[in-house]
Amino acid sequence: MRIIKQGILFAAIYGLSVAAFAGGGGPVYATNGEKIITLSVGPAWYATSSEQTLALQPDVVKTYINDGDPRALTSAELFFALQCQIARQLYGQLGIAVAYSGTVHLNGDILEDNDPNFNNYYYHFNVNHGHVGLKGKLLGDFGYRIQPYLSASVALSFNHAYGFTITPKIIEEVPAPPFSSETLTTAAFTVGAGGQMAINRHWQVGVGYEFAYWGKTQLGPAFGQTINRGIEFTPPMTQQLQFSLSYTV
Repeated sequence: MRIIKQGILFAAIYGLSVAAFAGGGGPVYATNGEKIITLSVGPAWYATSSEQTLALQPDVVKTYINDGDPRALTSAELFFALQCQIARQLYGQLGIAVAYSGTVHLNGDILEDNDPNFNNYYYHFNVNHGHVGLKGKLLGDFGYRIQPYLSASVALSFNHAYGFTITPKIIEEVPAPPFSSETLTTAAFTVGAGGQMAINRHWQVGVGYEFAYWGKTQLGPAFGQTINRGIEFTPPMTQQLQFSLSYTV
């Protein structure tokens, strides 16, 4: 059901961008062979609910349960592209996208020996995400003030997990050593839709909605840990509302 709702929202934004200002007239300034620089900024949402059981030593097993609460952060992207005409009413932009997201905060409970009766600790750690990749954008020039677009990218993702802490729920408990910080390089991708409008010959503004997959994030091993590594964080699709400003060189 959640996937269906996301699909409806995705289609609605694209459909509205096609219909918006229909017949409103005015030039859209879509031309062939120009260089485009686009800055996109907006709020992003993510939620994750996972349970991981790790053996830290042959006789030490712990379960980490993420609280799964939805949270928001800020995300930004800079897109350098070359624009070319594909068909009479279609233009494409292809280039390099560089993106960075604010800090993801993850919290949860730790079960000693995978036993719900020994739920004596909280954990917390942070994740920062950035990626660099190839992005494409397909724009429709249908004679309206608004140009609808579809976008997609594939990228190399850099996910930095850090700041792992363990907090006892009762004073008598002594926490184990924390997992270490680690940066993973993995694959990421995005898909999006929206619309943009020309202000003048050089400037365009737009709004869109994007789904992004960041790839895997994992903490490093703790001091004294002899097997496995730290806990993992692989979020579902992060969703972002994007407000963009484009400049035609």
